[in-house]
Amino acid sequence: PTLRGWLEDNREELRLHRHLTDAAQEWVARNRESDMLYRGARLAQTREWAPGHQDEMNELEHEFLDESQAWAEKEATEREAQRQRELEAAQKLAEMERRRAEDQAHAAGQLRKRSIYLAGAFIIAIIMALSAGFLGWQARVASRLATSRELAAASISNLDVDPERSVLLALEAI
Repeated sequence: PTLRGWLEDNREELRLHRHLTDAAQEWVARNRESDMLYRGARLAQTREWAPGHQDEMNELEHEFLDESQAWAEKEATEREAQRQRELEAAQKLAEMERRRAEDQAHAAGQLRKRSIYLAGAFIIAIIMALSAGFLGWQARVASRLATSRELAAASISNLDVDPERSVLLALEAI
């Protein structure tokens, strides 16, 4: 009865030890393949159990557990190195994107300046075209006025010589 009570109390620990023994033997049977080593929760649970049961474990189980721990640490180191490389790559990518955004902002600023200059040149061209049109209109008006005055002067000077022609010149001048 005492043994039975003790076995029931330690059943989980015995089961854990039995799994460790089986895993260590399987590991040796498969030429110590790293795929057979403990990882994750099973390794953590066994590492937590092992310090209080050192005398119950044989040398193969110690070696298996140590190798599992070393492999887990190696994987963690590799994962950390991979994470670090990914972080550095992400930082480089972010820096490139920042530079590209700055270049695009600079190019957009230059395009804005060019569009303002172009709009200003267009407005100046429109003003000059309107001014030229206005001045051309004034020149035509002045030319017509000058022609009208010449005809009126010719009409007055021909009044004594040819009154009929004088009237026609006066009408043309009007």
